[in-house]
Amino acid sequence: MYRFSLSDPQFLPHLGCEVDFSLEKGELICLVGENGLGKTTLMERFFKMNQPHVAMVHQKPLDFFYDRNLSKLKDIFLQSQHSEISLSRFHDYWKLFNLHVKEKRLFSSLSGGESQALKLCLSLSVSKDIYFLDEPSQFLDDVSKLKLSEMLQELSQKSKTMMIIEHDLSWMKFPVTVCQLEIKNHLLSRGRTWST
Repeated sequence: MYRFSLSDPQFLPHLGCEVDFSLEKGELICLVGENGLGKTTLMERFFKMNQPHVAMVHQKPLDFFYDRNLSKLKDIFLQSQHSEISLSRFHDYWKLFNLHVKEKRLFSSLSGGESQALKLCLSLSVSKDIYFLDEPSQFLDDVSKLKLSEMLQELSQKSKTMMIIEHDLSWMKFPVTVCQLEIKNHLLSRGRTWST
């Protein structure tokens, strides 16, 4: 079991935080709530507190690869992350998102969906026990969302624990624990929890 807990009266300039999660191995919990509530900030704090054990898919783009083609980017990633990467998973994801047929293209020429698929491939092929995903389906078309659902289900079956932030849960084709975050008494806290 993994525990993620944050008690911070100055979580945001106008808001404190009292949140506690206990997740079993293989569990996927989805955080939902209004925009601007602090979901991303909370996930980033959890990530910093548990960084050696967690891989994270951030919302921000991979702009530092702007002028590199995918083939070069792939080589850089495989060399720099060699000790922590699942090569079989990386190659499976690379092909699953059809990145193998786009290797000559510059990163700057990718669409939003292609760039998101690249981030997912790089982050989810790193061998960690826990994965944080901040709006992983953003920019993806319906076919790619289905692929993402299959990837996450497979990771769950391999006892990988996941925490995600999402607004649209319709693409997730397997059971998920959903936790509503809300503000009570100027504190970000857990609200209702249910299963899909």
